[in-house]
Amino acid sequence: MIGTRGAMEVYGKLLQEGLKVYVPLTYTGYDCIVKSDAGKHIDIEIKTRTEGGQNFIVDNFENRDDFFIICHILSSEDYWVLPSFIYAKNSTSQKGGQLLVLSNTKKKVLNEYDRAFFLLRDFGKNSRVKDIKAPVKRQKSLN
Repeated sequence: MIGTRGAMEVYGKLLQEGLKVYVPLTYTGYDCIVKSDAGKHIDIEIKTRTEGGQNFIVDNFENRDDFFIICHILSSEDYWVLPSFIYAKNSTSQKGGQLLVLSNTKKKVLNEYDRAFFLLRDFGKNSRVKDIKAPVKRQKSLN
């Protein structure tokens, strides 16, 4: 139930941010697909935890330019919008997936990806997500 509620909160936030969100009717391995301003499609995996939770695991992880993971804490404005290569760099391999422990220290390291929905809107404007130079500057949301 936590995953479903979290996905609904994230879908709402993506729509508030002006993104086009497509939710599959059957299981595809992703929670939704987002269309960027450049018309590119991005697979999104949503991982949700309750307040105090910090372990996010992605099963069958794929490190691809068009794959993002959104880690969300329920009933909060905490949304880490992570390109899969950033998720891979900051997580560890576990049996069956990639584990990201979003401790306070890791939150500081990944601060530039907190509410970084502009990465989804701007996807495809650069030739590759990896062309985005760190640190990523957070842009204000549309709302």
